[in-house]
Amino acid sequence: MATLSGLCALLGLGRWARLAVLAPATAGFVLLVRPDPSVVRSAGMCAVVLLGTALGRSARAVPALAASVVVLLVADPWLARAFGFVLSVAATAGIVLLAGPLARRLSAWLPRHLALVLAVPVAAQAACGPVLVLLAPAVSLWSVPANLVADPALAPATVLGVLATLLAPVWPGGAHMLAWVAGCATWWIARVAIVAAGLPGASVPWTGGPVGAVLLAVATAAAGAALWNWRRLADAAGVRVPWAPGARPSLAGWSWAVRGTLRACLQRPDRPAAPPEPAPPARASPRRSSSSLP
Repeated sequence: MATLSGLCALLGLGRWARLAVLAPATAGFVLLVRPDPSVVRSAGMCAVVLLGTALGRSARAVPALAASVVVLLVADPWLARAFGFVLSVAATAGIVLLAGPLARRLSAWLPRHLALVLAVPVAAQAACGPVLVLLAPAVSLWSVPANLVADPALAPATVLGVLATLLAPVWPGGAHMLAWVAGCATWWIARVAIVAAGLPGASVPWTGGPVGAVLLAVATAAAGAALWNWRRLADAAGVRVPWAPGARPSLAGWSWAVRGTLRACLQRPDRPAAPPEPAPPARASPRRSSSSLP
């Protein structure tokens, strides 16, 4: 849908022309991949966004998700027992609610764009973790890295696969080439999953059932609180923070913090403390509005 919306914008299509393209595309995609619970959730959210567009209102992710979930559960209450539907809702809610704040916190250590790239799978994993424990009493330590590595192949696999399907009746040769490229993308996703599943820590035992889900939710909330107050925790532990609030991370800052922390840890008690090394000048990062985050 994002690809089609971008093409419509490039062609300069108006609101109703976009709706005439996007609405049939949504219905056709559901018919193509079959209406599994996660697909139904995605299509319901797209339908709410399209309805808002038809009414001339801006698209908002949280109201669209909430409205689609309520309508779908009223239409089919048994969706609440489908793990695919619950995981899809949890992952989407985690991304739209947590990815922005997480990106702002992670930008203390990483460049802004890398912080946002990392925040998306972390937010999804934090929201889905308690549900996944209900499926299998184990926690994977490689879920977020695996998602980061596999994510670039998602868009080519989806878009090229759909294009190959549409092109096959008209030009089988061209469809075969597109399907081959899409197959390379799906092969990459599968290989990442297989390799990650074979790494140490891919399945750490955890308490199962509702108790395990609650414990993991509490542990996740505690980790989030630690991330939120990382500067206070660093000061309490005697770890030097390599840059001031609002400053951009730099290699010089990291080097200064590591040297200062090691010097404090290795200082003998009977020796007077060495004078602290002056911190390198911090480069202030330009302020950005939080509304630019998704």
